[in-house]
Amino acid sequence: MTRASAIWRVWVDTGGTFTDCVAISPKGDVLRAKALSTAALRGRVEDVLEPTRVRVAAAWAPQAPLLVGCTVHALRRKSAAPATLLAADASGELTLDASLDLAAGDLLELRAQAPAPILLAHLVTRTPLGKPLPPMELRLATTKGTNALLERAVARTAFFVNEGFGDLLRIGDQRRPDIFALRIVKPQPLHDVVCEISGRIDANGCEVEPLDEAAASAQAQRARAAGCQAAAVALLHSWRNSAHERRLAELLQREGFAHISLSHELAPRAGLLRRAQTAVVDAALSPILREYLEQTQQAAPRARVFVLSSAGGLKSAQAFRPSEGLLSGPAGGVMGARAVAAAAGADRVLTFDMGGTSADVAKLAPQPELTFTHRVGEATLYAPAVAVETVAAGGGSICSVRDGAPVVGPESAGADPGPACYGKGGPLTLTDVNLLLGRLDPTRFETPLDLDAARAKAAAALRQLGASLDTPAGDALLEGFLDIANERMAEAIRRVSTRKGDDPADFALLAFGGAGPQHAAAVASALGMRRAIVPHDASLLSAVGLGAASLQRIAQAQTLLTLDSDQALRDLDRAVERLRRDALELLTQDLPTPPRSTRTTVTFRMRYTGQEHALEVVAPSAAQAAKAFARLHLRVFGHTLQGRAVEVESVAVAVETVQDDSAAALDSLVCASAESAAAPSPVRTQQLRDASAWREAPVFDWDALAPGAVVDGPALVSQRRTCAFAPSGWRAVVGPRLELTLARRERRVSQGLAEKAQTVRRELIVNRLLACAEQMGAALERTAVSVNVKDRLDFSCALLSPTGELVASAPHIPVHLGALGACCRALRAALGEPF
Repeated sequence: MTRASAIWRVWVDTGGTFTDCVAISPKGDVLRAKALSTAALRGRVEDVLEPTRVRVAAAWAPQAPLLVGCTVHALRRKSAAPATLLAADASGELTLDASLDLAAGDLLELRAQAPAPILLAHLVTRTPLGKPLPPMELRLATTKGTNALLERAVARTAFFVNEGFGDLLRIGDQRRPDIFALRIVKPQPLHDVVCEISGRIDANGCEVEPLDEAAASAQAQRARAAGCQAAAVALLHSWRNSAHERRLAELLQREGFAHISLSHELAPRAGLLRRAQTAVVDAALSPILREYLEQTQQAAPRARVFVLSSAGGLKSAQAFRPSEGLLSGPAGGVMGARAVAAAAGADRVLTFDMGGTSADVAKLAPQPELTFTHRVGEATLYAPAVAVETVAAGGGSICSVRDGAPVVGPESAGADPGPACYGKGGPLTLTDVNLLLGRLDPTRFETPLDLDAARAKAAAALRQLGASLDTPAGDALLEGFLDIANERMAEAIRRVSTRKGDDPADFALLAFGGAGPQHAAAVASALGMRRAIVPHDASLLSAVGLGAASLQRIAQAQTLLTLDSDQALRDLDRAVERLRRDALELLTQDLPTPPRSTRTTVTFRMRYTGQEHALEVVAPSAAQAAKAFARLHLRVFGHTLQGRAVEVESVAVAVETVQDDSAAALDSLVCASAESAAAPSPVRTQQLRDASAWREAPVFDWDALAPGAVVDGPALVSQRRTCAFAPSGWRAVVGPRLELTLARRERRVSQGLAEKAQTVRRELIVNRLLACAEQMGAALERTAVSVNVKDRLDFSCALLSPTGELVASAPHIPVHLGALGACCRALRAALGEPF
């Protein structure tokens, strides 16, 4: 039990597949709940009492009386009309208004009309659907905006830009999505109407042509007639002088635009293209997100609603902007991981969040790194965000066969239909493979699993590879799907570590998400890491992270200041202080009373003059930032540019509250109740595949383990919402908050490439070589001072054999690749051995 509070505290993270909820009652009790992000709950029919009365086995069965009014669907009878739940009791007995012709063992699904966060709020507060929720502080992280952006399900939007720049977003930066594609499909702009505006501000912020207000109003009327309800405004040099954008916003309000996004407010930085993309994304999503938050507020009228930003800070629902929250889910996971790492005494951690759709990785040392430019879908945004690398490898990633080779992702089964074992006709996924290889405990899984459906999909995939289920070759290929996914996730972790001068072996891996605990040891092994931490609330950690997050506001400004004198350092410090005051003022607006204590973090984006890409340096003052930049550049790129001045491209100042009541409650969120026991007893054993062999392995009840308990692999440590796998050569030790620390007991714990199936071996080698070539290109682009390299990206990187044959090439300029081998062979012939 945690400290009591006057109101409920409810933290809800909506992901691509599942929505997770952690709540603390006014008495201090901790409650947890999970649902599909489609606002659905699944169960298995245990007994048919009458045609319209059934008893179900499900984690939510004790709360079934709260769900009266939901529609009930028989998953194996897609053509059957749904029934309505008329009554239910705590034993899981359901009374329907019509028969669904159900039989014992069938899967059914309850679907609520309310969105998933509201459904879960009703469950944790024990409030029947249709009844008002109690007073609460409701914290949300959501993929609502991200999904709408990727699916282009956005509001009709007008884009207002300077005359002559109407094609700005259609031209973009001229990069092709797939540089080697023979048929080029250009991404279409997100906006629906372009309005070119007369008026110009020059690069120094001076007006050279006044704004034509009459013409601007006429353009706005045309856009409104075309059905546009949102407007995005991006004018040249508005980061220097925003007068034209502010006046245009007044005109647009007068013409009836309800949602107006101004580029200088969202992204006060040079770079018209990125500012325009940020403004258009914000405007196109504003009606969608505003409606979602208003519906949430209406469903919980006595709640104070906060939304997590991509930077890991909370903002009130009224102040939240869509462009600021497209990575709120991954940010929540990082905030939760930060709290777990601090409690475990780990100050250098690489986080590994493997959910149903993707895996997100980040670095904590001990604070998360921020980036101020990130890409979502086809748009690159100027917006602060936790520096997260995402790879399309989650529990729902589809395992298929392409050109005779096993492939994992990037497509995902999502929440509907989900993996094959969810019983809705879904494809073979990583979750199915883990189930078939015995690395999941089907008796504890919160969503009922259909083993036969998973076997059928796996058999079909293996036939394409010339193998069969339940054979050594088939088992090896199923393991190969996991190997390929593990290598891709390990490569994402390399991108946040080795690319920035860090050795992953110097960090602990903190694995979470529903699927992360199954893959933690394998990913750590691939990176040479000796320790992995798995929180007890691994599958809910993004929701836990909402409780660990603080209210935060960030103020940023373009500086373009060269640090060539003491005066420049003083000017920069004065700019930082102005930004700190601005951020504090914004933060105070979100609070009923001024904050008692705040924390300030200053991030300088620095580079050598002439470079395009900047490094983020966190330091309290300009002088300390200047010293830290040289060390950071040396560590990341292996050199410094002697004699070249350092430029501060921009500065961001984050001000956040310190340790509010929710964060304090997090410290005792998971409390062990049992006495310490070093040698626990398993609840049962099951066959699992480990190191190319089937083994009888113990299965432990995670909730029954006590601090100090030791589990040697191979073994499963299982609970209702996730299952951790300790392979041979690894030992799991239970910590004070029931977290597992997986540590290697043997130096060599993973298979060598020679022991893997040939098709799997080929894919692993290809992926690793391609990653090396891509890393070469990233380093070249980030350090370049040549316009041809840093802007036009006119370069290519590849790996060649000792004889000059092309082995692997990154997706750079194709025209170079044909000549690389010939050039290398010519040099070899001219220079002789050794070359």
